[in-house]
Amino acid sequence: MLHIAVEREGQPRKELRFAKDVVVVGREAEHDLQLNFEDGASRQHARLSQERGQHFVEDLGSRNGTKVNGKRIAAKTPIKAGDEIEVGKVKIYLVGEAGAGGSRGTARVQPRAEDDQTTQRAVKQAPRPAKAAAPEPAPKARPAPEPARPAPRAPRPAPEPEAGLPDSSIRVNLRQPEPEPAAAPEPEGKPTGPVNDENEACRSQIDPLARRWRDLGKPEGLLLHGPLLKRGLAWAASDRKLRPRPSELHREFIYASRGDRRHRIRDLGLRAGALTVALIGGNVAAHVLHDDLVLKDAAAGREAGAGQCTPDNPAVQRANLLAQKAAEQTDLELAILAGTRAVSAADGPCARQSDAERALRIALSRQRSRVIGRGASPIRHADVARDERDVVTVDDTGAVILYDRTGATQPKTLPSSSGAGKVAALGPEGRWLAVGTGKGTVDLWDLQQRTAPKLTRQLESHRDPVTAISFSEDGRFFATGDRRGNVTVWDMRGTDAGAKLGELRQHSGAIEQLVFRDGGSRLYSFGGKQAIATDLQDGRKKGKQLNLAIGGDATAFAVNGEGDEVVVGDSIGQVVRWRVRTLARAQQDALASHTGAVVDLAFLPGARAVLSLGTDKQLIVTELDQMMREGSEPLRVGLRGLQAEPKALAADPTGRRIAVAAQDNKIYVWDAAQRHTSAQPVVVFDEHVDTIESVLPSYDGNSLLSASADGTLRLWPLQNADAGGALAVLSDHRGPITGLGLSSDGGRMVSLGQDKALRAWRLDNRGTPRRILERTFEQAPQALAVSPDGVWAAVGVERQLLIYSLSGSEREPKPIERAQHDDLISHVAFSPDNRWLVSADFSGAINTWSMKSDGPEDSPARGVALGRSITALAVSPSSPYFAVAAADNRVTLWPMTGNGGEQQVVQHEKSVLSLTFSGGGDLLVSTSDDARAILRTVDKGKTAELPERSAVAHDSRVRAAAFSPDKRWLATGSDDGVINMTDLKNMTERSKPLKGHETAITALFFEPGSELLVSASADKTLRLWLVDDLSRGGEVRSIPLTGHAGPVSAMRVDGTGRLLASSGADGALRVWPLKHDLLIALACRTVGRDFSDDEWSTLYPGEPIEPLCEGK
Repeated sequence: MLHIAVEREGQPRKELRFAKDVVVVGREAEHDLQLNFEDGASRQHARLSQERGQHFVEDLGSRNGTKVNGKRIAAKTPIKAGDEIEVGKVKIYLVGEAGAGGSRGTARVQPRAEDDQTTQRAVKQAPRPAKAAAPEPAPKARPAPEPARPAPRAPRPAPEPEAGLPDSSIRVNLRQPEPEPAAAPEPEGKPTGPVNDENEACRSQIDPLARRWRDLGKPEGLLLHGPLLKRGLAWAASDRKLRPRPSELHREFIYASRGDRRHRIRDLGLRAGALTVALIGGNVAAHVLHDDLVLKDAAAGREAGAGQCTPDNPAVQRANLLAQKAAEQTDLELAILAGTRAVSAADGPCARQSDAERALRIALSRQRSRVIGRGASPIRHADVARDERDVVTVDDTGAVILYDRTGATQPKTLPSSSGAGKVAALGPEGRWLAVGTGKGTVDLWDLQQRTAPKLTRQLESHRDPVTAISFSEDGRFFATGDRRGNVTVWDMRGTDAGAKLGELRQHSGAIEQLVFRDGGSRLYSFGGKQAIATDLQDGRKKGKQLNLAIGGDATAFAVNGEGDEVVVGDSIGQVVRWRVRTLARAQQDALASHTGAVVDLAFLPGARAVLSLGTDKQLIVTELDQMMREGSEPLRVGLRGLQAEPKALAADPTGRRIAVAAQDNKIYVWDAAQRHTSAQPVVVFDEHVDTIESVLPSYDGNSLLSASADGTLRLWPLQNADAGGALAVLSDHRGPITGLGLSSDGGRMVSLGQDKALRAWRLDNRGTPRRILERTFEQAPQALAVSPDGVWAAVGVERQLLIYSLSGSEREPKPIERAQHDDLISHVAFSPDNRWLVSADFSGAINTWSMKSDGPEDSPARGVALGRSITALAVSPSSPYFAVAAADNRVTLWPMTGNGGEQQVVQHEKSVLSLTFSGGGDLLVSTSDDARAILRTVDKGKTAELPERSAVAHDSRVRAAAFSPDKRWLATGSDDGVINMTDLKNMTERSKPLKGHETAITALFFEPGSELLVSASADKTLRLWLVDDLSRGGEVRSIPLTGHAGPVSAMRVDGTGRLLASSGADGALRVWPLKHDLLIALACRTVGRDFSDDEWSTLYPGEPIEPLCEGK
């Protein structure tokens, strides 16, 4: 439990108690203590924690840092009662039990003063028996306005937390009073529509309740019920042309209330026939027989309901019908939307028992792109920020729209009084956005507060429409060019951002492209059939400009990363290279020749090569350092496969892929590494339906962004042909991934590769990764482990044990080094309670390390020398013991400390491949090359055979094993692709085989609810197995997860069961959704829209419209 006090300028001190050991402070909605941007808080600022009686604070990479008693901290820092913690302008104090704040029984999270008083009373009063609602008809799709507005009904009271503590799931919002939520944005081009009195009345009632529900952490006690719920559902389903529309928050609140009502109805139906429930067309009508019935254990009722999830259950039948409808759709986006509706309808304890999830996952695996944005007008220009989160587009109407690539915030259309937008560019640091307009004005936007972009200046220099904008690499300058050929350089340094520095007037036609190099000291400009190089000093022209001339009219140009080489293409197909270390001594030479005009040019990063694209449909790679023969021309390679005239060319910054957008609305992708052996594209993306205007690779090379005249902005997996229904696909490693770690909360992920690289990511609550650490070693690391709390990553590199902090604010954290091994480290493992780290090497030496708040102790707590190489290692979750298997095929158990000797567990006939403890630590299973999995009980370091059964037999080597958290099942997987399920409550029964994989099982995990078993295989797939089918008999259903291009070598499931991570020989990391809320959110982000009214009426005639995707 954490007890803190918070002080903000101009506000009284507030004391808060949290019934949890970790509290995250920041601006994001999911954080425990949410602050404002004006408070000086970063999106994810700091973490307060309690570990073994001690309290700590750590900075999470914030912009302004975190201070303790006035000193900025750089690592996890101990704190004590009374210490002052500064998070921006907010001060936080750790309060001792004797602190002024009242007794434990009276401490409360204080409601905001501006909240609805009725709601406050409902939260504070003691729980009362809930009265069931009267029978309700299904809400109409378009309700008529009511003559009078009924008074809002008080929400159901929330139950008091035990011992006066807020539930650990409650988030405390310390933001200033916010403006009323705006209605969900409508697609571009649609009319705003008339204001409807009923909609306005409903909004005025529901809005304060929804905000209150959000601010208190979305407790069930504040959800709608009765007539007000009916009214909210009617509002959500009303004609989309009527205003005001419900916002994203309103819709979430209304549908959460509907889901809660359905649960209450089911719970009541399980209690001695208290309710008769009629399921008609998927709508629930309840007839109350005992209105004084009190529900004391809803969870128990839902578990009982799960036992009734048979194929003839009405809810399962309904979901199956909707899943069948989804499978029938030939249009891929409609299939995904219909599958999303089926999963949404599969509500309650039977959610996984229908075919809905399978239908949606299969549809998602067929879609290659993710729709980031969708508008009614053609997109003509796009740019992406270097942090790859913000994307800006300009469409045919001149609308400038700012998108969040992660989908965390809704798109924002930026207004302008200076004319329609023509072109836009994002600054390298992500703060500034420059927009050029048709009137020649440049709008300068400050994006520091992402939710509220601010127009800071309107710069006037051009008299003609602005046609090109570019920032320097360091963001100190930016340049603009117009239709007349004039170029202006602007200052972005200091507080005088937007000051004009100089003008260039050498071009005779519209500027198409501007490129800064050498820290802003050189500017390349292209336009008016010319390419010109200009040296700059403080943003002003220095010396004579250089015209990069060519035989014909210049049609394309490109600059290398260093800025000392430029290639220019012309209208007759020539490609010339200019070497421009200094403008006075520039030299040129011919590189390639096309039979038609040159369309686009690019340098291939990481290789001395130039790409040229022509109207002759030829993509030529010219190798600058390779000759056809000695003393002759450079080596040229032609890449084939284009079926239409090309429009744009892009090479990803890692130099692995080459992409071409063509006039047939397709994107052709080649593998750059195979350019000398394969001329054909590795994949063709074909989901656009109109001309592709821009293709922009991400800075990490993992994805490609395309903007099209069909109004869509799409994100493609550039290194892998298929997204496969994953939340994220990361292809940073250049070769197989050898190690994978995931924290128990799913917030940190770490990988090792044969490319000698270590990489770490922070995952947000949507499963979106952001890289926080990258290291490359001289030798490939051999072992990896991540502490369950996500604070540490331990890596074995040769004979050294390196421990990296994953929670510090340092950009380049230095590892803690421990060098007590004399041979290469082969295994590392943390204990589930984060207190111990165990390392083992190839000589058989094992060291145990006691973990403190600042890392492992200087010397091992114990050293063991087996004299034989270690083949498997596992740490007990319940006692200070670890199990090891050595080259002699023996499994032994050892205490972490002291001089206690080994306890032999079992002797296998062949090499032991894995060791796994059960969740309670009372069982240990070993798998082996001898085709057996041997099970033993463990009690206080002593092991024994099980009297009923001690081994599970397979027909081939057994690589993986997993215990279900409910202690019911043991799963073991072998090289023939068979998984044996052993019932631990009835060990005499024969194991039940699960067949679906084609080759070796490489990893097994149960999700925390024991409802799903996840398996990974060398057949390039993962599978989700519905464990409850084992109890019903018959075939156990499974859902395949596809997308890996090689064997899946490792897999991890987070401790909450929300997501899983997998890695493989293809060098790809994939993050997958497990919980249905993440799956539905992924589906909505994938298609970027909801059903249209016509689509809904065609698929579900006569049913009221139910919006699925908030804000779409």
